[in-house]
Amino acid sequence: MPIQTRRLSHALGAEITGIDLREPLSDATFRQINDIFLEHGVLLFRGQALTYAGQDAALHSVVRYAKVGAEIRYNSPEEFQAFIRTEVTKWAKVIRAAGVSVEAR
Repeated sequence: MPIQTRRLSHALGAEITGIDLREPLSDATFRQINDIFLEHGVLLFRGQALTYAGQDAALHSVVRYAKVGAEIRYNSPEEFQAFIRTEVTKWAKVIRAAGVSVEAR
């Protein structure tokens, strides 16, 4: 199954499906996910059934992302939603203060 992306809010976040984090990521898949991360800032991998046996591959992926500056968090959907709301509020103030506007493509 190819990787699918769904925007979580207008300002921040994307959900990625079609990937099993229990499996090692190829370099191409890592680059694809990293590009999505750079575009959306926050990634959600919902429903990953990480077992003790599958944690090695997942940990390897987490370490790769930490090396490029990503902050890894494990939390519930409700905690993630609260995090997104906080980030949108925080960055909206910065964007307004800087006078940044969105241009249509």
